[in-house]
Amino acid sequence: MEWLNALNPLTQQLLIGLATEYAGLAASVLYDAARTRLEAHSAAQRQQEAVRAAIQRALSDALLQTLPLLTDAPEQMKHALDLLGQWLARPAVAGQYARLIAPVLKADLDRTLLGAEFEKVGFDPASLTQPFGSIADSIGAAFVASAAWQGELQPVIAIGELRRSNALLERLAPLDLDDLERHYLNQVYAECNALPLADVERGQRQPRLQRVFVDVRVRDAVPADEEVMARLGFFGDSSAHVGRVVKRVLGGRSGRKTEAEGNAGWTQAMRQLDKAALAQVAEALGVEAGELSRALENLTPLEVLARQAAPRLVLLGDPGSGKSTLTRRWAGVLAALGQPEHRQDWVEDEERAADELLRVFDRWLLPVRVLLSQWAQQLPDFRPNATDNACAADLLNECWRIYNRTANLGSDAARQRFVAKFVGNAPSVLLLLDGLDEVTDPNRRQAVRHALEDFAGTYPAVPLVVTSRVRPYEALRREKKALSWPTATLDRLTQGAIGHFVDRWHAELVATHAWEGDQATTRRRHFTEALAAPRRAELREMAGTPLLLTMMVKVNYKERLPDSRAELYEAFVKQLLFEWERRRQGDAGKATALDQLLDEARIPADQFAYRINALAYAIHDGANRDTVDIPTDRLQRTLMALYLGDLEEGEDPYAYPDANAAARALVWARSVMDFIGGRIGLINWEDSGVYKFSHRSFQEYMAARWMADNPDFLNRFRDRLDDENWRETILLAFGYQCKVRGAPYHQPIQVLDEFWPDSLDGSQAVYRTLLLGEAFVHQLGLQRLGNGTIARRLKQRVIDHITALMQQPALTAYLADPKAQARTRFAAGSLLSALGDPRPGVGVDADGLPDILWLPVEAGEFPMGS
Repeated sequence: MEWLNALNPLTQQLLIGLATEYAGLAASVLYDAARTRLEAHSAAQRQQEAVRAAIQRALSDALLQTLPLLTDAPEQMKHALDLLGQWLARPAVAGQYARLIAPVLKADLDRTLLGAEFEKVGFDPASLTQPFGSIADSIGAAFVASAAWQGELQPVIAIGELRRSNALLERLAPLDLDDLERHYLNQVYAECNALPLADVERGQRQPRLQRVFVDVRVRDAVPADEEVMARLGFFGDSSAHVGRVVKRVLGGRSGRKTEAEGNAGWTQAMRQLDKAALAQVAEALGVEAGELSRALENLTPLEVLARQAAPRLVLLGDPGSGKSTLTRRWAGVLAALGQPEHRQDWVEDEERAADELLRVFDRWLLPVRVLLSQWAQQLPDFRPNATDNACAADLLNECWRIYNRTANLGSDAARQRFVAKFVGNAPSVLLLLDGLDEVTDPNRRQAVRHALEDFAGTYPAVPLVVTSRVRPYEALRREKKALSWPTATLDRLTQGAIGHFVDRWHAELVATHAWEGDQATTRRRHFTEALAAPRRAELREMAGTPLLLTMMVKVNYKERLPDSRAELYEAFVKQLLFEWERRRQGDAGKATALDQLLDEARIPADQFAYRINALAYAIHDGANRDTVDIPTDRLQRTLMALYLGDLEEGEDPYAYPDANAAARALVWARSVMDFIGGRIGLINWEDSGVYKFSHRSFQEYMAARWMADNPDFLNRFRDRLDDENWRETILLAFGYQCKVRGAPYHQPIQVLDEFWPDSLDGSQAVYRTLLLGEAFVHQLGLQRLGNGTIARRLKQRVIDHITALMQQPALTAYLADPKAQARTRFAAGSLLSALGDPRPGVGVDADGLPDILWLPVEAGEFPMGS
């Protein structure tokens, strides 16, 4: 085993000793389970002890050969051996593996039983880095392979001959393609159930994404009458009956359809009913009031996809709105539908999600998730009018690579069967193409677009869903470089969805013993009260974004809830880096906590965070921002330089004059990398040999820290202010200066004074006005601005420019799309409203709200997906 030989001698001895110890415990149990069959071939007592020893050696080899599937970090291997060894020594588990050598070689393992035994030891099968079935099979295969060459076992049960015969038969037998698909679905389910933001230690029972997910809806997508009835399960003749009941109960509310209502019919009227009237309708229909309320909510992305003439959709959303999580939800549910054992603990939410998938597609589909930023790196450069640009075949090859990565069969028969899923009028595959906005290189993005368009033409019936952030995709539209597909924009979470998520998250974290029950109950009540507090409007605003809501719930469990996005990210980053539960003390071979590693190197925690900020900025500022990958060597050099004394930029830590110090720095850096990659949840280690921020928003926030907390902050703002790719980072940097660092507010005021446009004389000035206006309104505000000369000048510019932008259509005429013009003016009006409209002479209306001159908005001005 090359990986074992590469470890230092002490670690090798530790692991071999542990594997031998646990194998000895399991060997006795396994021998007892197979005693009758084994002793039929070995009556002599001396042979019995030899057989036990041979079984022990084979089991020890099996444990060591399986270990790299769980972790490649030496510090975590002892824990992994503890986990497998305790489980393997259980009688029921040993009994299963005893069947492999007594003497039928190809006995089937009972995976359900093995998984249950794994849980009885106190571990969650879903917490493993590989599907549990793969781990169990690996141990069995390695055990048989090793046992076949144990001299004491061969004369007893002739397993060596059986092994050679079986290998020959397997080469001659046809490929078990169904097994390949089951293996793939197991991996998809494991990947799509991962919940890294839960920050639960590896080896412990892991919370499941599928058990905390709540439905997201599409903005401005009102269901039609027939869609509401389909949700309620009314079809055919019953639809007419439902219509008559609704009209009778509503009376005059659902008269003739207006042009504004379109095909929504009585649905619009029902959506305006109060709870009592809605309950009356539900009673008349014979359904629960909550079920009727859900049926009246905006369309889901799947339902919008079903509306399209061709099964293609670009799903847009703001940062953290749940685009990627939604694709994982669909893939996870479909994987569970293909593997019955994953449906054993489904609750109503999962059943409803499965019902919707089957109702929309009318069949089961194989899910394939493609990360566009990773795939884009493999595509050839795009050249206009060239004949060898990326095309449908490139995407199909990527799908096959993803499907085949668990087995690496390289079989023509397997590939042909896979490709057959894409053809015909009813293909059996769903492609989920995630993160078009993360392909920021224009050439690569063009290559991706060309391939997607060609694929849609080559396989027109295959359902395709592409995700992207809203603003980058709108920029592509302006440049005429967007996909020619319909779009739908994810809406904010409703109040009902927020409450449901909070309940599901707390329940799952308590169920997996990650959170303490009484504290979770108390904190959940505090969280609900905080959201309802009139003075905490920004919290309610943030809670509508799934990522921020998740962070809020987590931070609330530990401490108070912050009031702004920057404060929330700050609290979350600090918790991820320094405040989560430390590893148990006294366990040899395991990594120590991060603060202990920093103490060992005499590095202050804020200095460590500062270097991670700088790394995040450099990654975001790189020539290739198609990915937030952190190359292993780059992270290692950063940490080594920090250990050696924060070397100057460009100075190579490997060439440090003191070779011994450089060697110590390398060991320390690797220890930190092992810790942060597997423990803190902020930076994860990826299978491709790189590290990655667990969410792009965290990388953006840490880059924002580097921008804001720097003597050269004005130049950093100047260099990035007009780059759309830096918009979120600019806002977070301003928020960091205002809300995290707080008073005095000289730096954010300097930013506003330096970069607020002198006049609205072009698209750049309009862009800056809206960007800096948003930063000012939501982070600084008029009260913190003060009353000095600069403050008075700024206040007048802000009010004058935002007012002009709201009222003068000519200022947005550079936008070719009239709807984009209207949205820009509407955004300006919203900013003015948020300031309380401080224009001289403007009063308030009867409700105490600013009496703002709003834009006239025509019906249909903001259609779905605009």
